[in-house]
Amino acid sequence: MEEPVANEDATISAPETAPETPETTPTIDFQCSST
Repeated sequence: MEEPVANEDATISAPETAPETPETTPTIDFQCSST
């Protein structure tokens, strides 16, 4: 019962943090490269 709960939490946390991390990474990298 604890296994499925942890899996669901990881799946929701992964996609939520994944899009936010890559979106901020390219923005900073682009500004750094432009400078």
